[in-house]
Amino acid sequence: MGRLGAFLVILAMWLSMLGCGPEPLPRHFFIDARFTGPERGLILEAADKWNALGQELLDVDALAYDGIWEQDAEFEPIRDLGDDVHVVYVGSEQVWNGRRMYTDEKMVGSATRGDVIIYRFTMIAEETGEVDPSNFRLTVIHEFGHFLNLHHVHDAKSIMNASGESIDATGPLEFSRVDRAAFCCVYDCDD
Repeated sequence: MGRLGAFLVILAMWLSMLGCGPEPLPRHFFIDARFTGPERGLILEAADKWNALGQELLDVDALAYDGIWEQDAEFEPIRDLGDDVHVVYVGSEQVWNGRRMYTDEKMVGSATRGDVIIYRFTMIAEETGEVDPSNFRLTVIHEFGHFLNLHHVHDAKSIMNASGESIDATGPLEFSRVDRAAFCCVYDCDD
């Protein structure tokens, strides 16, 4: 190992002591009770995709489901971000830094190290008036990637691509070579 490699190892150890590195796997999460049964199923399916990748590359699940998150009628997810409870929330409208934003119907989700917000109102299929399950599933898998500390990648066929426009969300969703490399970059695995 050269000087740079030794420096990076020491830096990673130092950052982990400060709590700056990735949290240990699995990352635990709840699901907002306002999601429908089928939507919850799609969220769990997305978690299973990340768990399969975690098992393949690290012999550990990436995500752990802790149950349904109930809240009162006055609850707003934006006020609950950053606590120690990690929830996949229904976003009723876009909120950023405490200010309400109006959607251009392109932003379908957001995530931090702490929580995930899915703006399902931007995914309503005109034909059915229901949430498009393909788009919903792709969005949740992508946002779970951010929850796992992955950033956007510049590969059109990757789940972690910022737009997702080049992905056929109706078929099976598979992690690209670039998605896998991004995961291994964060969690120090070989792929």
